[in-house]
Amino acid sequence: MRYLIVGFLMVLMLSTAAQQVLVLEKIGRGKYVTYKEGDVIQLRTITGDFRIREKIFRITDSSVVVGGNYPILYTDIAYIERSFRSRKRNGTNMMIAGGVLVLITSVNNILHNNVVVDPLFLSIGAGLVVTGGVWYSLWKRKFPVGSKWKLKVLDPYF
Repeated sequence: MRYLIVGFLMVLMLSTAAQQVLVLEKIGRGKYVTYKEGDVIQLRTITGDFRIREKIFRITDSSVVVGGNYPILYTDIAYIERSFRSRKRNGTNMMIAGGVLVLITSVNNILHNNVVVDPLFLSIGAGLVVTGGVWYSLWKRKFPVGSKWKLKVLDPYF
């Protein structure tokens, strides 16, 4: 009975169709970004100078089909853009924390008849605001397709 179940599962596995994977790889570094069907991709084309942010409908050997039925050749892609929402959120939170720190210490100093702006807390708050601003500015990254970043299609069949 065990062999019958294993045989049946193997037949079912043969009938499934695995999807191709689009890989954006940095040559020589081992860094990569993968996209599958159904993922949202942001890119810019060379010829039409279009900025596209659509779901991937199908990945073929020479193009990626987005937005239902709009094929884009891999040779026509200028860059792929990725957004990191956690960087944007963390940068905003750090800037807010720096402002709140300076505000709370200033109110506390006013209530206790001290110098309104404490240089130590002002420098810490300003450091938090600057660090948050830098972190916030890095929330989008462009990967230019060309000499450093290459597009590859991986076929899941061995």
